Amino acid sequence: MDGALLNRLLAPLKNKIFLLIGRAVLKAVKASEGTMLVQVSGLKDETITDMEYVQNYGFTCYPKVGSAETVNLFVNGSRDNGVTIIVNDREYRPTDLAEGEVCVYDHNDSRITLKTDKSIIIKSGKEVHVTAGGTLEFAVLASKLKTQIDAIIDTLNAHTHTGVTPGIGSTGAPAALILKPAQTAYSSTEVKVS
Repeated sequence: MDGALLNRLLAPLKNKIFLLIGRAVLKAVKASEGTMLVQVSGLKDETITDMEYVQNYGFTCYPKVGSAETVNLFVNGSRDNGVTIIVNDREYRPTDLAEGEVCVYDHNDSRITLKTDKSIIIKSGKEVHVTAGGTLEFAVLASKLKTQIDAIIDTLNAHTHTGVTPGIGSTGAPAALILKPAQTAYSSTEVKVS
């Protein structure tokens, strides 16, 4: 079999392979369905509509249209049978993460970052709302609160205010010391949520 004939016979297969995976720009989103549908601009002058945007279970997003890029798979190389598997927006993706860190972010630079030192950083331009059906525990916050309260108690106990003498003299010792609560009182703080 000569090379020209082989190339001609393999050309349709070769084209399908080339069309299996494609990049595109996100043009529209329809989020009202169980699976989000997107419209993308792919090859030159190509618009693909109502393509499913498959997302991981438990995670979803409504990407910004216009600058977001997509990676798409096309079953059998058919541009009429595609799914979007990744949406990325270079304009908003944080670039300051250390190796191994994970970040959930949006276009307003709100973030939840899991740091390599095992800390979690929450950054918001507004309030952070937590809704829970049970108890929320803030052990680290309670530890800092205990340190601040102990410092206030030490300051109050150190100054004198009994036996006041007129003029520029100092007062006597406090009539009674303020006792610090036991360490266990600060080991955690519980906030009951109804």
